[in-house]
Amino acid sequence: MPRGNRIRPTSFGIWFIVMTLVIGLAAVNTGNNLLILNFSLMLSTLLVSGIVSRAAMRRLTMTRRTPSTIYAGTPFTEAVTVSNRKRLYPSVSLRIRTAIATSSVHVSYVPPRGTRTFILEGLYPRRGRFKLEQLELSSLYPFGFFERHRLQMNDETVTVFPHVERILPFFPERRGGTGDNASLFKGEGEDLYQIREYTSGENSRLIDWKATSRVGKLMARDFHQNADLRITVIIDASAGKRLEVEALEREISLAASMIDYFHRHQWVYRLITTNGMVPFGDGPLQYRDALTHLAFLPVCEPSAGMSFCKKLAGLDTHNSIAIYFTVRGTALDLPVKAYRVLHAESHA
Repeated sequence: MPRGNRIRPTSFGIWFIVMTLVIGLAAVNTGNNLLILNFSLMLSTLLVSGIVSRAAMRRLTMTRRTPSTIYAGTPFTEAVTVSNRKRLYPSVSLRIRTAIATSSVHVSYVPPRGTRTFILEGLYPRRGRFKLEQLELSSLYPFGFFERHRLQMNDETVTVFPHVERILPFFPERRGGTGDNASLFKGEGEDLYQIREYTSGENSRLIDWKATSRVGKLMARDFHQNADLRITVIIDASAGKRLEVEALEREISLAASMIDYFHRHQWVYRLITTNGMVPFGDGPLQYRDALTHLAFLPVCEPSAGMSFCKKLAGLDTHNSIAIYFTVRGTALDLPVKAYRVLHAESHA
């Protein structure tokens, strides 16, 4: 049997084999022609089942297209193409799955010399680098006595980014700059972007009282986002106890969510961690570099975190807003402002 292939009887197949043996023993002991005929039919059925199932799984190949961006704890989809290279015989009743798949895919029919493409959903629970899980092709065809498996061997690896959620960052003070270089995006700069109807729950400082008196209902002001806005994301990846490690993973996920927000709003940012730094930048390449850095960020000892905090004492923020993520109490002693982050409802 080729490497990666295996076959095992199902519960129904085991029952059928036991009944075949029982009838065979009875036929031998009694010499009853009807029992001998039944025994022959049951043996031939098992033989035909093995031959047909083997033929159905022969000369099948699978190829897959995995997305370039995968986030921990978030389902992703990959395209799996099944090709039947047999000239005359189709393959039917196949099932495709992986160890991380949230569900399996049923392939009802693949014609001779034909292909079928299916979408398989998977999920990696943690960030990091992982070996791409093997594809498993199985079939109960034709009678369900045996389940034949084939594993698609591969040595590819995938990078799983930290879990990312849609969030709304909250800055207690207006983002820096004088508004001389206003961008085309709405933000909290100095130049007026628009006047709109006030929404309940917003900051009352946004209310434009002059516009409110003119139209007779509460109106709010939006400002342009300053083009020179810069963010410094700092992560102390030191942790001791298991609970601290779990809390650190949540902090890393929150930092990745912040970076995702900065990327979507085209802000300039950099990332500083206990394992290195990603310089200031924006755009898709900066986003991927930052999340890749977080994907491989190791958890270090508390002593390394203390050394990291001392290095930050002389940190030059380059006129950027600094946001600090840590599970250590030493963050309170840093000359870096920590800004509160509010989770928002996920958007479709």
